[in-house]
Amino acid sequence: MDSKTKANPPRTGKPPRTLIQSRDLGRIEVSRHVVATIAGHAAAGCYGVVAMAARGLRDGLAERLHRDKLHRGVEVEVREDGIAVSLYVIVEYGTRVSEVANN
Repeated sequence: MDSKTKANPPRTGKPPRTLIQSRDLGRIEVSRHVVATIAGHAAAGCYGVVAMAARGLRDGLAERLHRDKLHRGVEVEVREDGIAVSLYVIVEYGTRVSEVANN
């Protein structure tokens, strides 16, 4: 069984919006928004994470995101070889960031 995973080609120079996996029996497409939502909910439940933060900082202050907007604290980059996910989190004061990252 031959399978390929690739990003769909950008139409206007923007990053691809979906991850596509093609097989003999069909094709699966997953949007970056879905991956960001799942990653945001998973990260919000981790030890030491107080909240998710919006990607852009204003005046050096992080904005806490509501539970229904956690995807805004996640950046998903679709690459030729897979996906890179960046999480923007607010860590509990006094907690070691390395422990949170390992969790």
